[in-house]
Amino acid sequence: MNREFYKRIRLILTGICLFLGTGCGTRNVGTGEVTTGECENPVCYEEEYRNRTPYDILQGEWTGHGEIQKPEVYWKIADYWEPDTGSREGIPGTIEYAVDGTDFYVLSNYYTMDEEGVRVLKEDYYLDRLDCDSMEMESVLFSSLSDGENILSGGSVEGFDVSDGQIVVYVQHFADQEDASGAEAGTTTAFYAVPLEGDGRIGEGLDLLPALKQCGMEPELYTAIQGGLWEARGYYFFCSPDMTVWYVLDREGQVADRIEGGDSKDWIRPVCKSVDGTYLWCRYDADRKKSTYYVYEPGGFKVLYDGPGVFATDCCMNRYGDMMRITGEAALTCWNLATGQYEQCYVGTSSTFRNVVGMIQNEDGHVCVFSNGDALDVTVFSKTGPAVTATLTMEVLGGYDYQARTLVTSYERTHPGITFQVKEHFLNDYDTEWMDVVNRLMIGEGPDLMICPRKEMDILQKKGYLADLSDLLPPETLDSLYSKLVDCGRIDGKLYGLVYDAYVNTLLVDTGVWDGNTWTIGEVLDVLEQGAENGEEYIPLRIAGSNDGLSAGYLLYYLLTDLEHSPFLDLEAGTCDFTSEEFIRLLEICKHYDSSGIQQEGSVIAEQYGIYGTGFVDFSEQMFRLQEEYACVGYPTDSGCGNFWSPRVCIVVNRDTGNREIINDFLKSVYDGNSSFDFMSLTPIHRNVLESRVYTKVDWADGGYLKLDAHSFVPLQLKKNGDSYLTEYESLLENCVPQPIEADEIRDIIFEEAETYFRNHKAPEFVAEAIQSRVTLYLEERK
Repeated sequence: MNREFYKRIRLILTGICLFLGTGCGTRNVGTGEVTTGECENPVCYEEEYRNRTPYDILQGEWTGHGEIQKPEVYWKIADYWEPDTGSREGIPGTIEYAVDGTDFYVLSNYYTMDEEGVRVLKEDYYLDRLDCDSMEMESVLFSSLSDGENILSGGSVEGFDVSDGQIVVYVQHFADQEDASGAEAGTTTAFYAVPLEGDGRIGEGLDLLPALKQCGMEPELYTAIQGGLWEARGYYFFCSPDMTVWYVLDREGQVADRIEGGDSKDWIRPVCKSVDGTYLWCRYDADRKKSTYYVYEPGGFKVLYDGPGVFATDCCMNRYGDMMRITGEAALTCWNLATGQYEQCYVGTSSTFRNVVGMIQNEDGHVCVFSNGDALDVTVFSKTGPAVTATLTMEVLGGYDYQARTLVTSYERTHPGITFQVKEHFLNDYDTEWMDVVNRLMIGEGPDLMICPRKEMDILQKKGYLADLSDLLPPETLDSLYSKLVDCGRIDGKLYGLVYDAYVNTLLVDTGVWDGNTWTIGEVLDVLEQGAENGEEYIPLRIAGSNDGLSAGYLLYYLLTDLEHSPFLDLEAGTCDFTSEEFIRLLEICKHYDSSGIQQEGSVIAEQYGIYGTGFVDFSEQMFRLQEEYACVGYPTDSGCGNFWSPRVCIVVNRDTGNREIINDFLKSVYDGNSSFDFMSLTPIHRNVLESRVYTKVDWADGGYLKLDAHSFVPLQLKKNGDSYLTEYESLLENCVPQPIEADEIRDIIFEEAETYFRNHKAPEFVAEAIQSRVTLYLEERK
């Protein structure tokens, strides 16, 4: 089936989405007047691009490139799509991608199971084609078990490829216990190359198994499908499991060639296709810092180029001899094969290009980069993209912040024309950088936004430099968030900071030792003292599964985590009581249980959770390891809750910024963008987002699974009864309160003086007197 036939049947296909109009794709653009940078005529680049002289990259002589050059005009993000395929029933399964000319293909399947999760009732295969010239998408339903058996539903789809509009799907069939041929259950009985037609028809499959067996690839066929390429010239390409040999099969499924592919270090790999659908291959020699590019011809690989250059992954080639490529430095580059010119077209960040699954340069010269994050999205780069309509400045206090960079890059990608200039202030010169920020804010020259710890946010707000964000977020957004997490950004009832990255911090407490929902310092000391009197060798606390005990200083730190709500300090009244018998008792018990990190055996009263792992997967593993005999009691406190939200940083806004409208839109996107959240390692900031992602009764899992994105799952530990720990996890998040930070300086004083007792330099009474004196002086100075 050729490309023209595919376009003629467009009207009968389902799921058309017009991305440049009001179709079902999501498309966001920047605000302000859109111009074209250096071009007065909006289409000057497109006309210049189409009027170039074609260059035959398969026959022409390539010119090697030298150092990368800066272009006269940088490219810009001109558009962004989020293709919407509509509602599809079932559980998403595998997903495959292919590039053919200016078309991008997605093959995916969705299946449903019976109530017991033991067999598949229905399985649908969809083929989506995105036309990067017309900006349209077409969807075709190919197979459903409810419509009768066919070659797709009878096996396992192992990949597919498209060349010159000809679609080929690889389907592997296995023997079951009832197999009439007597083959052992699980044995591969056929490996078909199946042509698909654009109107939903499934062609007759060609069994490649005999040829693959001849190549020595059975029974490890699944590893061979890292090749699985198809060319319209009539060639199938498969790689050996050890990645050292490429096998070529002809149109009839016979072995036509065997080509040494090298070892894993300099393996010959397919990198992209020419405009006529012919694969280009590359081998990079790191020692020589040279690349060799090939094309297959009967008898072996023909060398197209051997010389200076880098290995071309994530790339595409146009008809004019340009290789558009994404480099490891997060830049879009262009290598002109005819002239050797090598330019850096676009400079991004490490999160600009993530999970790239394809690149296409369309007929107008714009480059479409396809990424698979939580779902498929398309970023369009253009030399004539919208001119920058606004440039905002953001400064990060405390060093590089990956999450902040991701938020900024995502917003820039979905809002062409908006640019952030991000500057990090690193810890090695933090005091100087911090004072520089404060001084610039004082004279009205500070950044539009800042990423800073809560303590710095409090200082900036007291100086009057921050904007009140209380009326920014709509009620429905606030209702979707954990309210106490939002409170981490409040000062005196007003919202000055937005938390986007936080973890929960708690103590998992042995319910056999303490069965309450919370406990005070006095109650903890009673438990520890009782154990000592009974001669029981308790390890008071340990960190996330380690058998290492804690030093006296660290034990004191955990017991005073909520010093603000303890019998020793009243910040509101400005008083303290560190000479009490209770505090001296606290010091003595901490020293008694000092293990200085030495591995011990014995009972564990509490396990600290929150520093090394904060996601639901980690929480489930901890609870499973503890056999549900521990509960989230939290740190000792007199306030009624010792479970804490511990935000790493907040986003704050300069009161004097001139870009408030854009900033407000950006901040709303921070809380509305939970779809791109890392559900495996981070703590969700929205309520109930995990419910639809947790699977506990599935036939393909030896336990539970957490869905990370449309087609990615990770194993999940379950309770003995097969349920997940989601109820306990969400209850913990709902009950957490902002971790207190007001007494951090006082804690530092306590730990500094307590060390003199723990090291046997002073008696506890003398240490308590010293702490009382220093804290009293500190409180007086605060008044």
